[in-house]
Amino acid sequence: MSNGSSERHQNNNLKAIISYANYLGPTVILSSINTSQEVLSFLDTKIKTKEEDPDQKWIATWSDYLHRIKHFLRWLHNNNGCSSHGNSQMQYCETPTLLQINVKRTKRVSTYLG
Repeated sequence: MSNGSSERHQNNNLKAIISYANYLGPTVILSSINTSQEVLSFLDTKIKTKEEDPDQKWIATWSDYLHRIKHFLRWLHNNNGCSSHGNSQMQYCETPTLLQINVKRTKRVSTYLG
């Protein structure tokens, strides 16, 4: 079943979740995640020093992983696609308190022109 996402987008989502699952280790079940610290500790592995990343590009990576993990855990928390509402759209899903983590903002000027 297609949800309208490109194959590349789906692949990147899977890579992010697999990376997160590998970080947590084989004994942790993703559905048992219940604190924001369990997400933040992984995200904080993406932080680089000013010397390593003078343009602070790590912030975009950190925020991208946050978005992908939040989306997945939100879906998981809401019983595999919010089916309790009779609709599988994410707009009807409840965001668990543990996922109310703010994105980091960068002061870099975007080169995106589109």
